[in-house]
Amino acid sequence: MRILITSLVCVLTGTMAAQDLSFQPSPSEAMAYHKARNKTALGTCVNDAEDDSMYHYNAATDSLEMIVEKRPLMRKEYYADGTLYRQIEIRTGGATDLPMGYYVEYFPNGAPHFSGRVNGSDSRGQMIKTGTWTELDLAGRKVHQETFK
Repeated sequence: MRILITSLVCVLTGTMAAQDLSFQPSPSEAMAYHKARNKTALGTCVNDAEDDSMYHYNAATDSLEMIVEKRPLMRKEYYADGTLYRQIEIRTGGATDLPMGYYVEYFPNGAPHFSGRVNGSDSRGQMIKTGTWTELDLAGRKVHQETFK
């Protein structure tokens, strides 16, 4: 029911303002934030750095060489059943994390709901949207698109 209401609010107002884009400086603070707002459907929250590695054959040396592709550090927040709720590209700033880059939020079934880019957060802890943001329905159809500066 929450998804339907959120979608109606976005369509009626013509904006994606109904989306909760709060960002907490650490995974444990994010968990406390969601718990305080009775978002009991949410489970864990972790920072995850996934690197891809592969081996390439070097004919000149007749050996395999490992190539590591570094990926951005991502904050991943999960529903209680383990399905991904949202992921946010972050930069670490000492004791705190800063939302900087790619953002995607998912429906409970795993289908993408919102996607766009963020550039930090304001004094209230709300992520600052930048560039083009897209909202999709459960079937993957575009419901709304908006551009932020």
